[in-house]
Amino acid sequence: MIAKHILIKQVKKGCFSRLINYLTHTQKEKERVGRVNITNCYSNNTEAAVIEILNTQQMNQRAVSDKNYHLMVSFNQGERPEDSILEDIEKTLCEGLGFGDHQRISVTHLDTEHFHIHIAINKIHPVKHTLHDPIRDFKTLARLCEGLEQQYGLAITNHTTHHRGAQSKASDLEHKAQLESLVSWIRRNLLMQLQEEDSWEGLHAVLTNHGLVIQERGNGFVVTTQDGLAVKASSVDRALSKKYLTERLGRWVPVDKNLPQSSAKQYQKRPVEPSASALYTIYLNEQQSLRALRLEELGRAKTGRARLHRAAKEQFDFKRKLIQYGWKGLGKRFMYGAIFADYSRSQARINLEYQKIRAQINQKYQRTNWVKWLEMKAREGDIEAMRILKTRKRLAKQLDDKDKKVHKKVHKIGGARI
Repeated sequence: MIAKHILIKQVKKGCFSRLINYLTHTQKEKERVGRVNITNCYSNNTEAAVIEILNTQQMNQRAVSDKNYHLMVSFNQGERPEDSILEDIEKTLCEGLGFGDHQRISVTHLDTEHFHIHIAINKIHPVKHTLHDPIRDFKTLARLCEGLEQQYGLAITNHTTHHRGAQSKASDLEHKAQLESLVSWIRRNLLMQLQEEDSWEGLHAVLTNHGLVIQERGNGFVVTTQDGLAVKASSVDRALSKKYLTERLGRWVPVDKNLPQSSAKQYQKRPVEPSASALYTIYLNEQQSLRALRLEELGRAKTGRARLHRAAKEQFDFKRKLIQYGWKGLGKRFMYGAIFADYSRSQARINLEYQKIRAQINQKYQRTNWVKWLEMKAREGDIEAMRILKTRKRLAKQLDDKDKKVHKKVHKIGGARI
């Protein structure tokens, strides 16, 4: 069993109602959403509970951080605990995090190989109206999961976290999208060279030769690509943190802007598996063609909207001139108001129709991520896509088995688990 806090960077994207809409939406799958459970709310109706939670959040106007805590609990393949066990797992995790009295809505999802439950928690206390944000929650969740696995006989999972911060996020992205992250690319290609350099000039030269720049930002350093993609230097390795670099290389020296760049290997978002590069090139070409067709149709739609707006404006001007010379007094003012109202309604209709056409075009040429594109090609009978997907599943299983072995080795002393 794995319990993980799903972070949302932008506060505006952390709207509780939007989160619940996502969790309860079927997404055209008949068996995506399972059990929905509401806790610490007066109503057992989802819509009413969401309104109640939003009202509670409105009682705290001081909090500037996200007022929602999104927790996901995933079980091993083939495991599907009973509802009573799920309720106790949810209660134990929430109370352990300090959310025992907080309002929450949990939704089980059945659309993946691993049965999992999403728990949307209101971080604002329903009575005190204070915001609670757990500190080092990953350690608390690991400890609680180990106890629950023993209590209910669930499959043992390694809860030892080997990566922190951006390294952990990079691992998640690579597992999900199967594309190598910038953090992993730097670690694989440049880390040893960067650790061997004994001057800022040498460090800058290595990075510049690979299309990268290290800069000061806040209280640390960031490594940036020419396209503007940036990662914290310390997330690549602790040896690249500001503290260790200044101790090893001395006072910070900015990069010389006139430093020449070579044609050395530079970072490109590529598949984790090197043998998939040829198919990934086809994928990129298809996505680029879709984007070109989308922009072309959007351009035609925009031109059509402008033509309709001009026609409506010409018709309005024509009617206005007729009224200007054919009407007087109060009747003239009344007719002006009438034709302007008609003009405004026609403008609104044109804009509404344009929005519908735009939505249809975006849906028609919707971008597909790499993994979904592989799955689509595999369904069409592409042998190479099938091979890549099988390799991906096999590697994921090997990593999972390795984690289990490490977990058993670390947590067994004299044959007894602790």
